[in-house]
Amino acid sequence: MHFTIKSLVIFILLISNGNALSRTMDVTIQYNSDLDESCSNAKNYKIKDSWKKELKIKQSQLTQEWDNYGEKLLLETENLVGHKFNRAFVTANLALCKTPSRSLPLTINMRYSLSTFTNNPVSIHVKVGTLYHELLHPYITNNLMTNSPLLTLYIKEPQRVKDHLHLLALLKAVYSNVGMADKLSSIIEVDNSLPNGFYKRAWEIVNSTPNYYLEFIGELQTTKPNKALKRN
Repeated sequence: MHFTIKSLVIFILLISNGNALSRTMDVTIQYNSDLDESCSNAKNYKIKDSWKKELKIKQSQLTQEWDNYGEKLLLETENLVGHKFNRAFVTANLALCKTPSRSLPLTINMRYSLSTFTNNPVSIHVKVGTLYHELLHPYITNNLMTNSPLLTLYIKEPQRVKDHLHLLALLKAVYSNVGMADKLSSIIEVDNSLPNGFYKRAWEIVNSTPNYYLEFIGELQTTKPNKALKRN
């Protein structure tokens, strides 16, 4: 087949556009030492040099794991729910200060993944789950129906439990659908060990029956309930 220069350029542009259309949110993972130092000073919390040194390795691993799995998780989320993420780019700031992971500003605390911090560091797969978890918080907020009947059932539960019911259900559905059930088990195990028990209680509700999590997904979807759900 003979290509002119013009037709070759058009072909390349078409391929590039096709790839762009198939992609979802781009996530950049970085360590902002200035933010961490500000937190350290405000909380009078010492960040050890050994943590910073190991974080360089963990940052590389997390970036590689996100490159391997992140796009798959985000695309399945959009396919399952029927909504796009409303941001094209986002930066995840890694932290070593004594501050929780959170969605705004997007922060992933990495201390418990470090062997220099704890004798039982969590796997980097769990931190991929943490990053995905925090990306889901604004996504759930944007797409959850008003006056959710399911949340009404659990009105007496603590707010942090209610805030995670649809999120954990969606996380479970996506991980199950893309063949990452083994990694989901690790995430649940870590969540269940966290203090205050909010995540543990939310997982108890979501997993109270084998398919109960699908009902939470139905409240997030734009079309008829249970569209495109894979019942595992």
